[in-house]
Amino acid sequence: MVDKKMALLTGRSFLLKSRPYIFCRACISTTSARASNGSIEDLSNGKLYELRTYAIKPDKFGEFTKIMQEGYMLRTAHSKLIGYWSTDLGGVNEVVHIWEYDNYSHRTAVRKALSQDKDWIEKCFSRILPMFANQTNVVLKAFPWCKLQLEPGQGNPGVFELVSYQVKSGLVSQFEHRLLQDYPQLNYNPLGLWYSVFGDINRVYSLLRYDSLDQREKVVAKANDDEVVRETMRDLDKYLDGTVKKALVPTTFSALQ
Repeated sequence: MVDKKMALLTGRSFLLKSRPYIFCRACISTTSARASNGSIEDLSNGKLYELRTYAIKPDKFGEFTKIMQEGYMLRTAHSKLIGYWSTDLGGVNEVVHIWEYDNYSHRTAVRKALSQDKDWIEKCFSRILPMFANQTNVVLKAFPWCKLQLEPGQGNPGVFELVSYQVKSGLVSQFEHRLLQDYPQLNYNPLGLWYSVFGDINRVYSLLRYDSLDQREKVVAKANDDEVVRETMRDLDKYLDGTVKKALVPTTFSALQ
């Protein structure tokens, strides 16, 4: 049985104005650690995260997956891979991946090195390039009070949920402030919670993991009974213009499983 604290830790879903919202581990589970002067301690690692989404031509998806499975180490030799997934729900013939960089200069150096890496270009990139139907990328930063948990896990592969909240223009800080108000006492660390700085801006992204989608449904059903969180979500709703959710399945070479 999932109690209130477990639901907070693993995942929550709420229906607001007939629209479902997810605020689980990565959204409302903050450590909210405070420094000696009373300010919120910066728990983020100061890194940049690039979220890339590739739409693959339908007749090429299997071949694309095979090439990447065989050649992913040529890419990960240059920078840290957080996760690499295929979209199961919320997208078709699509892959989503997240890369970590120390700063913008680091990313620039990595991109330059990739452009000069003959093995990467010949064995992988030149082969997958014609398979793309579309490519997008977003640069993300973690909220300073958010301690990310992005190290490779152990055990069987799970299912991930990537939730993107479209915040009304200029209201991300207000959204964040309201989010923190009711949960400073909860000592939970999120899997991932970021805000966008390049690409599709005014968005907040959360990354969640479940053992299965059925397990997610059980957690969601239990969470729907929590009036405290429903009240918080009703307040947060006024800052949102929309929400997009994707169920992701990790590839065999994804760091996060």
